[in-house]
Amino acid sequence: DYTPSTCFFKTCDREDSEKLLRESYSSNKQKNGIYMLRQSTRDENKFILSLIKDGQCYHYRAHHAGNGTFLDEKTDSVFYSLDGLLEYYQTDGVRHLRCPLTIPLRGHSLPAFAQRRGVTTALHQAASEGQKDVVSQILNDHDCPDIHCKNEEGNTPLHEACFFGRDDVVKELLKAGASWKFVNKLGWTSLHQAALGNCPTVVDILVNRAQADVDARNPFNLYAPIHCAAACNNVETIA
Repeated sequence: DYTPSTCFFKTCDREDSEKLLRESYSSNKQKNGIYMLRQSTRDENKFILSLIKDGQCYHYRAHHAGNGTFLDEKTDSVFYSLDGLLEYYQTDGVRHLRCPLTIPLRGHSLPAFAQRRGVTTALHQAASEGQKDVVSQILNDHDCPDIHCKNEEGNTPLHEACFFGRDDVVKELLKAGASWKFVNKLGWTSLHQAALGNCPTVVDILVNRAQADVDARNPFNLYAPIHCAAACNNVETIA
C-alpha cells in the first residue's frame, strides 16, 4: 500500500515528470488529477507539485526556506511540512489547481526533514538521553539519518536534546549543522522546547551560538519561548 506521502521523486526534472504523468494518464484511462511531488534538478530547495489534466501537465512550486518551512508560490501560503502542503491542495486549496488531485504516482517517501512526523531514530534516542559520544558516532556514520529527521511528535534530535537539557549534545548537534528553527507538529522550535523543559543553559547555548530568536513565535498559538516558560512556571528560564 502507498499513500500520497509516497509520491515523492527526488531531483526529477520537468521533462521526466511530464513523461511519467502522461504514461500513467494513458494507463489509467485518461484519469485527470494524477500527480507527483518532486524536487527540482536545478535548485534543491525547490519542490514542485505536478499534475495532469486532459493530457496537459501543470506545475505548482514551493520554496524550502531551509528551516522546515515551505512557501507555496501559487498562494503565498507557508506550510511546515510537504505533507501539510499536499493536504491543503486536497482540501481547501483544490480551488487553486486545474483539477482535484486523484491518483498519486508511486514514488518514495517524503524527505525526513519535510515530514510533519516520522519515527524515533537512534539519533533521537541518544540525543534525549544525553549520550554525546553516541550522538557523535551516529553523526559521523555513513548511514546517519537526516539531522532534521522527525519522530512521532515531529521533534528533531535537537528538539529532544533541548527539552531534556542535554547541553553537550545540543552543542554537538549545532556543530553538525542542526537548525533550531524547525518546528514540531505543535509548532514549537528547539528554543521553545528548552523553555518548556526549564533548561536555561540550553537557552543560552541556542541564543549565543545559534543566534536563536527569543521572540520566535509558534505559528499556531503565537507563543514566544518566554510564554512557554511562564505557562510552566519555569522561573529559572524566565530569569
